[in-house]
Amino acid sequence: MKIHLRKPSKGAFWQDSDGKMYIEKRRNRFLAQKIDLPQELYPMLDARLEYYQKYLRKTIDEIIINKCIPVLVTHPINYFEGMPETEKRLWWIGNIDYHSKNSDNPVYLTEKSIADLLERFNQVSRDLAVEYSNDVILIDLAKILKGKTGLYYDSWHFNIEGAKEVGEIIADALIHHIVNVMSDKR
Repeated sequence: MKIHLRKPSKGAFWQDSDGKMYIEKRRNRFLAQKIDLPQELYPMLDARLEYYQKYLRKTIDEIIINKCIPVLVTHPINYFEGMPETEKRLWWIGNIDYHSKNSDNPVYLTEKSIADLLERFNQVSRDLAVEYSNDVILIDLAKILKGKTGLYYDSWHFNIEGAKEVGEIIADALIHHIVNVMSDKR
């Protein structure tokens, strides 16, 4: 088997075709200290949520102006209370540039903390879908897939089975929307 390496740009990481990078990154997360998002970082999070909402709204407006229908899809995550350790061991993300008082070792956010952060961004999409009620399609994958295991390669990237299921969910939602629009026009 030939292994292909891609030289990273500044700030990027190496990727290898046989996935050894993920093994190392998962190991690093497993061994690291895990914390909830520190309170002093919440103002930065609030600013990013505001920025996200502003630009998502701008994107929705632009799509509507061009006589198309925006489709908002919330982002699911491979997390639920009491999830098995086998699922947690798939995770490799969550490293933050934050120094704990107890150690200079790398610090990662807990799975719950990451899930809570993502939920705040998903809620922005839900709120905008309500605001634009008849002009936007919302596919709430985060709620539909909550607690389902075996669909993810890691914390939020789908494996083949997950991609198939998501494709079916999105296709069904779009077909349902089209059928409703067509029946309303009769």
